[in-house]
Amino acid sequence: MTSVTQVAEGIFRIDIGRVKGAGSGNYLDCSLVYFIASDGETAIIDTGPAAVTPDILKAIRELGYDPARLSHVILTHIHLDHAGAVGALLQQFPGIKVAVHRRGAPHLIKPEMLIEGTRQAYGKNFEADYGPISPVPKEQVLPVDEGDVIRVG
Repeated sequence: MTSVTQVAEGIFRIDIGRVKGAGSGNYLDCSLVYFIASDGETAIIDTGPAAVTPDILKAIRELGYDPARLSHVILTHIHLDHAGAVGALLQQFPGIKVAVHRRGAPHLIKPEMLIEGTRQAYGKNFEADYGPISPVPKEQVLPVDEGDVIRVG
């Protein structure tokens, strides 16, 4: 069950709770997303896997914000449980910029190696539980390096 907690002014933690593990029937507690609202702009930190996208969007709406107005997705890293939904999210909202470490950026644009690594880690049927990993258009990727500052609002 999704819960939302305000952690600071304009910053909310969206906890999706339990996500079914790929092919195992087990559940994983792995889907935390942070939502930031500042000076009319909004962003999320990490997306969780694609399967939780509807829950994330619902939580943002319940906070009184329009997900179509998201300006940024900021990824801590590109593993399935943190960034698996980014491609699906951008298919719905093509104006979002995705800030990701420079080394991860090529894998979002052409996710074949990411998909294969995920398949090895989670099993060949990972999409059944977690949803697909979709490519991110190159023009929406904002490669960042350690120490870079991303401003929202």
